[in-house]
Amino acid sequence: MADTHTAAVLHGAQDMRIETRTTTSPKPDEVQIRIRATGICGTDMHYYQAGKNGMFVVRQPLVPGHEAAGEIVAVGNNVQHFQVSIQELYNHPAGFVHKIPDNISFEEGALLEPLSVSLHAVRRSGVGVGQSVLVLGAGAVGLLCASLAQSAGASRVVIADIDQARLGFALGRNGAQRAVATASYMIDPARAKDLKEDFAKQIAREIIQSEGSGAADIVFECTGVESCCNIAINCAAPGRKAVLVGMGSPMQSLQIGAAAAREIDLLAVWGYANTFPTAIRLVQSAQVPLKQLVTQIFDLRDAEKALKTVLSKPADLIKCVISLGKH
Repeated sequence: MADTHTAAVLHGAQDMRIETRTTTSPKPDEVQIRIRATGICGTDMHYYQAGKNGMFVVRQPLVPGHEAAGEIVAVGNNVQHFQVSIQELYNHPAGFVHKIPDNISFEEGALLEPLSVSLHAVRRSGVGVGQSVLVLGAGAVGLLCASLAQSAGASRVVIADIDQARLGFALGRNGAQRAVATASYMIDPARAKDLKEDFAKQIAREIIQSEGSGAADIVFECTGVESCCNIAINCAAPGRKAVLVGMGSPMQSLQIGAAAAREIDLLAVWGYANTFPTAIRLVQSAQVPLKQLVTQIFDLRDAEKALKTVLSKPADLIKCVISLGKH
């Protein structure tokens, strides 16, 4: 077992340092994982850019990255269901570790975490055959919500975003192997954070009219932006659902009156539960296009460069991954 390992450590807003840390032995119920790939999430970007994510504030050095895949290199005395295989290293409770098949790459394995978020959201929504779906936000989680909604039988999946390139990707263009949506709607970036009540209603009307088939049975709000949460409420058909998937500011003003008057069910999503085995099967059977979402790969020592690249929002960006060897 190595005595030290390398980690990208965040000490505050836009203060990331590459450090050498002491490697400790795994506790009795832990496994030690040599990390091979870690996805960069919106949560990581909030921590890097502002030193906080919603109600969570960086108060001591933090190693970002919760989307990870790697190899088990040591096990604790009580661990029986994992064997040693042939940050760099990380000790983790064995009960929360899932074995991935050989036909899933480490980069895809890292994206099982955002896939799990989307899977939990789709399960919570209860979307079924023949229903119409609107997804607000064409990032990785939004694209995966759209893909899973299609798999669940949704007959119409519209995706809306401020980025035309991502919308093209959702429709099967711009390098995508297949479409995850049937239609798209471009929201003017200059107005995307407009908090006026009539703005949300206006955009909702435009989205509904653009397809000519009425409001959505299920709306997945995957941005966390206050204006988009209100657009979601106004885009859901009476008696239907708006699912809040994105994490935004801890305090927001939502149009509860509009939700109550039309009996919109507001469903909140926090992470996931009991989703990884299903997520692994979906990727193994090629039902979910995880590989096509990885558009940028960086080395661990270039972690801050990777974060700055995500902040710069290049046209081809969908998902950025930190790689530590062995693809």
